[in-house]
Amino acid sequence: MPNTQPPEPYSCPRCSKSNRVGARFCDACGTPLHPQDTSVLDQEGELKYVSVMFADIVNSTDLIASRSPDDAEAILNPTVRLMLSAVQAFGGIVNQLRGDGVLALFGAPQSQEDHALRACCAAMRMHEAASLSEHRTSLRVGIASGLTFLSATTGVSIAGAYPASGATLHLASRLQAMAKPGTTLCDSSTRAAAGPSVEFISLGQKTLRGFSNQQDVFVLTGVRHSASRFSEAVSRGLSPLVGRDSELDELGKIAESVRTGSAAAVSIVGDAGVVNPASLGS
Repeated sequence: MPNTQPPEPYSCPRCSKSNRVGARFCDACGTPLHPQDTSVLDQEGELKYVSVMFADIVNSTDLIASRSPDDAEAILNPTVRLMLSAVQAFGGIVNQLRGDGVLALFGAPQSQEDHALRACCAAMRMHEAASLSEHRTSLRVGIASGLTFLSATTGVSIAGAYPASGATLHLASRLQAMAKPGTTLCDSSTRAAAGPSVEFISLGQKTLRGFSNQQDVFVLTGVRHSASRFSEAVSRGLSPLVGRDSELDELGKIAESVRTGSAAAVSIVGDAGVVNPASLGS
């Protein structure tokens, strides 16, 4: 007799959530549910543009220096869990988990157009949660964005993570080490990619160990809620619209007549890719 039992749901190796049958990634945290399936990355690895975050607890050694291992764990683990929760809430993955901090990636293994914004939001969430925690811990966070090599088959990492390498990781680490308690430092690439809804204060150019050129460093100060992703794109500047001068002139005449009190309705029709927000924005 054929087996009539329904298939078991997939359990996430990281957060233990039960997922729908056939799911490849956890619905809660995005972790791949089949580590042996490396189809999301080439077998030899892949270069991806991602945002890398290093975060750790300030003065963690002093916090646990005179305590037993179990007491130390009781102090550090709640804050580390808050950090993990913030990363997962904004679609990041934790690639390394240390006793007092994390290394997280945004934009991998699945590409995310707004990976820098997600990383900044996660950092703000971390600081807020840590400051409100029982032990009032403080964090230092560094974020850098750039090309990073992700390997699907080499190295050792926690479940669902991908070994990563490249200068972007080193830059994020240096920024984290330079950050003052309770702050997040970002590089210029993160500032540019995060968009206008993220607020920064420039610290100017800084010399960082291991980098021959000085790096522009910025303090993350806040994230504003934007009306839409298109409004963010407009504020960054849209690509120029080419070859539509006559159409734009006609729209301009209609707009001018509306300003003088006339009524008008315009319908723009075209194949996919011909009519887009850029044409309307222009």
